[in-house]
Formats: sequence, structure tokens, C-alpha cells
Amino acid sequence: MVAVLGSYLIVSAVSLSAALHTPMYVPPLTLAPVDVVHTSSIVPRLLGTTLGPRKAIIYGGCMSQFFFTCSLESEMVLFTTMAYDHCAAICFSLLYATIMSRQTCPALLAALFLIAVTNASVHMGLILRLTFGGMGAVDHFFCEIRALQAISSTSVQANEVMVFMADIALSMGELLLTCLSYSVIVAAILHIPTTEGKRKAFSN
Repeated sequence: MVAVLGSYLIVSAVSLSAALHTPMYVPPLTLAPVDVVHTSSIVPRLLGTTLGPRKAIIYGGCMSQFFFTCSLESEMVLFTTMAYDHCAAICFSLLYATIMSRQTCPALLAALFLIAVTNASVHMGLILRLTFGGMGAVDHFFCEIRALQAISSTSVQANEVMVFMADIALSMGELLLTCLSYSVIVAAILHIPTTEGKRKAFSN
């Protein structure tokens, strides 16, 4: 409930304030509904599993939750986009309007959507090829790939390889790009000649 309320406040603030209708607030505005969907796909089922009499997730519901979870795991790409936006705004302020133009923002969001759907589709395809020994439910509070691999009666080697590759390509790639963006920001601030200027830059 708190996550949904927080997301609603973000969307309302950005939508109602004309001063916030800038490319810098597009990623947070996109992150808000993503958080709502992520929370809504996990928390209700988690509460039903832990508090209700049924301690398992039916197979169909598990697959739906798995797809949404895999899709939304790519929200880390959105954080990388935000880091890039901050880097452009601070280090290339005179060119910011050109770098983050009205064409660039939709292109970045489209790339994010493509990465999310591709990641989820590949994992989903590999999961659907597994068999679970006739089980109609997954005995777990959260339908994630490790729980499905544990109860699979067929080889999960391809799934494990894909998980490893996704972790390297997405997690490590996003971490490195985010760290690079903020390293450039810190370096630019440290080159400010006055202490007062550095203090103002870090406070912002």
C-alpha cells in the first residue's frame, strides 16, 4: 500500500507541475508504474501463501508471476538511464537539451521495454520447456527461477547458463555504466575551482 501510494504521489506531482515536464523526470515517472506492477504481482500472492491455508502457487499463476517478475527485473536499466541523465545534466549542461531531446527519451524507454520483454521471453521459453513431474502447483511463496529449477524433473542446465549470462550482461553491465556515469559526475565536480561551488554541486 505504501509503495502504491508513493508511486501515485510521484505521478501526480510530475503530472500537475509544469516545471517538472522535462526529460529529467521521465525516468522517475516511468519507474512509478513499474513499482506498482511489481508490487501488485508479488505481495498479494505472498500474503495469500503465508497467511492462507494454501501454501503453494498454482502453475498458471506461477508462470504469470514469473513473466512479470523477469520483465520488471530490467528496471535496473532504468536506474542506469537516470544516472546517464544526471551525468548529461551536470557535466554537459549546455548540451543537455540536445542530448536528452524529445526523440532521445522515447528511444531510451523503447530500448528499456525491449530489453525487459526480451529478457522475460527468453527465461519464460526456457522455463516452459521444463517438466515438473505432474505437479499442478509450486510449493514456494514466490515464483522465481530458483524455486522452479529445484522442482524440475528435467535438466535445467540451459536455464542456469541463461541466468548466468543475464546476470553478467544486465547486472554487471548496468552496475558498470551507473558507476561510470557517477564517476564522471564526481570528477566534474572536483574540477570546480571553488569550495563553495563544490559544496553547492554536491548538495544538488
